[in-house]
Amino acid sequence: MPELKFKVLSIQNVAKNIKFMIMISKILREEKKSSCILIYRMSIYKEYNGGVHLAN
Repeated sequence: MPELKFKVLSIQNVAKNIKFMIMISKILREEKKSSCILIYRMSIYKEYNGGVHLAN
């Protein structure tokens, strides 16, 4: 069933994004650096995952 497969993939993408957001919040708490670094890391993450868009 292709619909089911697509749902599973989208759930995995959401889980990946949540993990990444948690990672970012940890990074920000540990390093307390400017948002420029955050934006830079997010752009690297998007390129690495083939353009997966993070929720705002």
